[in-house]
Amino acid sequence: MVNSKMPPSRLMKIIRISVILTLFVLVSLSAMSQSSSDSSKVKLSYGLSARNYFMATVNPGEGTDYYANVTGIRGRVKLSFGKSLSINSEFIGSSRVFSNDIAMEDPIAMRSSRFERQLTGFLEPMNKRFLGTIDVLNLNLRNAKYDVKIGRFFYNSPFINKMDGRMKPTAVQGINLSFFPNSKISLGGSYLQKFTTWGVETWKKTGNIIGHFGNGFDLNGNSFTYRDKIMSDGVVVGFASVKPAEGLNIQMWNYAILDVNNSINLKVDLSKQNWILGISSLFQRPLGGSDNEIYYRSDERTNAVSLRAGYKMDNLQAILNYTRVGKGGRYIFPREFGTENGFYTFLPRMRIEGFGDVHSWMGSIRLTGIDNFTLNTSYGINVLPSSSNYRLNKLGFDDYHQLMLDFRYRLKNDKANFRFLYIATNTGGRIEFPQSSFNKYFFRHFNLVLNYIL
Repeated sequence: MVNSKMPPSRLMKIIRISVILTLFVLVSLSAMSQSSSDSSKVKLSYGLSARNYFMATVNPGEGTDYYANVTGIRGRVKLSFGKSLSINSEFIGSSRVFSNDIAMEDPIAMRSSRFERQLTGFLEPMNKRFLGTIDVLNLNLRNAKYDVKIGRFFYNSPFINKMDGRMKPTAVQGINLSFFPNSKISLGGSYLQKFTTWGVETWKKTGNIIGHFGNGFDLNGNSFTYRDKIMSDGVVVGFASVKPAEGLNIQMWNYAILDVNNSINLKVDLSKQNWILGISSLFQRPLGGSDNEIYYRSDERTNAVSLRAGYKMDNLQAILNYTRVGKGGRYIFPREFGTENGFYTFLPRMRIEGFGDVHSWMGSIRLTGIDNFTLNTSYGINVLPSSSNYRLNKLGFDDYHQLMLDFRYRLKNDKANFRFLYIATNTGGRIEFPQSSFNKYFFRHFNLVLNYIL
């Protein structure tokens, strides 16, 4: 007798397609019923903007320096049908204008540029051709009670987010359902199947996007890359937010990266009078998938807590932040998905992803409201396990400090804005493998960004 049982992977794919088609039909029918009596209210809106990004990294001594300049455009088109239904699209493209050889390896460290090649075409950094993707293309039905998106869109959450810190932001493809029972409560869920992010010029499935950044070492200290080696069919997200009182926001997020791990984030933020307080916790566990043992091990039990306390007055704000990751496992979450906004200690170029047994400190002073100028000065300290303890330190980093100066200026007509970002790193005095310090410590990093609305 022939076994006619359908393979599980094919069955799941059919189920996903059926759910997507069903939701698409329901959304379309609902929108048609709402706008049929008001079909004349079809509105077309569009916008075009440009960005120029110059980035340079100066390494100490004889270490190789790198620089690159990339220019790009963003085009946005929105077609609205009545008040609730819209079709949204956004194209983002860029091209390298000039640079030194950012793919050239340093003769001693045997590694190339760490940041500059992320601006555009990470896998082919010296390619000058124009690279572009349709980052947004979705059907959106929104009113006071719900928000439904199907297609490609930008996502906003503590650990999966837009992360617009290069030439293009992170975008997702899937379904997002949000419900608003009242003005104080929102809840919903998402299924995200594909991603595109900075330095990656195509859309990739969840398993294939992981490993473009943040690779490291296996348990034996051998260099390893996860790219195209992770098996995952997507990310399922559940979320709820409650604002029980003025200035108080309570959030709960659950991220299930299928066949990799499950992360629960509980976050409470309070802004009362002049005080800023917050606590955020993360509990991370394996989620099947023995094929993904190389990425998140089955014996890992990751627990983390992040705290903040600050004070603001007029144009000045000062905040002290602390994050602790326990010894039970590393915090592992794809860097390609966004920034670590769930941890208050996050800074550009300073993450705790890939580490366990971490003490992270960050203090910041922010000056705003003076002739459209904003200045944010931050200093961060990461105290890490030994760089040879690959069970808790997949990147082989030593303790390090980071200074950040973030200066921004916006024209009064909002047509243009400018950003200068400066970063300098140092160590906590302990370097286990000095030859591996290239592009990790002691470098100076410069970013000049100009955005202009055409």
